[in-house]
Amino acid sequence: MVLAGGPRVLLAGVGGWVRDAGTECAVWADETSAIARVTWSGTCADGKASGEGTLQWYRGERLTDRYQGAYLAGRRHGQGVWWGTNGDRYEGEWRHDQAAGRGIIHFAAGGRYEGELLAFRFNGQGIWLGANGDRYEGTFVDGEFHGQGTLTYADGGSYKGEFRAGQFQGRGELRIATGEIFAGPFVQSRPHGVGRCGTANGESGSCEFLDGGFKSWIE
Repeated sequence: MVLAGGPRVLLAGVGGWVRDAGTECAVWADETSAIARVTWSGTCADGKASGEGTLQWYRGERLTDRYQGAYLAGRRHGQGVWWGTNGDRYEGEWRHDQAAGRGIIHFAAGGRYEGELLAFRFNGQGIWLGANGDRYEGTFVDGEFHGQGTLTYADGGSYKGEFRAGQFQGRGELRIATGEIFAGPFVQSRPHGVGRCGTANGESGSCEFLDGGFKSWIE
């Protein structure tokens, strides 16, 4: 059907096919309600965007998003670059209209992510750089630090070891910028159990922490 003053939506529901009114070339949109119109500069195959080109999304006369790269049967597929309305930019692999594979995200607020993605989320091996200077290198699951990795803080401190759902969980080594070290078990990002401690003045030995608090040295 044709919406007055808007795109032509070929399938009902939240997602659907939207046509460029000028070329009659269709592209897939996950949220047709957020799109007033689209323009496609590339070629069409069987009425759908295919090959290299540039797609632009508009709400009214305002350009919201832009994609430059490969399309296949109306969906982003292959190498491409996307610029979001919030200023974020993604460049890398696309599969069936989703960022998937290897790519780089540059965040408008500062920082970036470089590595593997699945369905627009960090999944697999990657490197995250925060706007504040923090850096994580390791495994991600569903956008969170999960598995083995190293988190290095802007102040010089670091944690290297196991992560679960974004928290230190399992065995790892925490180094504080002031020089203190704890290597051992962690629960919900807090040292918990018997491990190896080091102090800023060079003292070291076995020690025990309880829920993040130092309990005692162990002879």
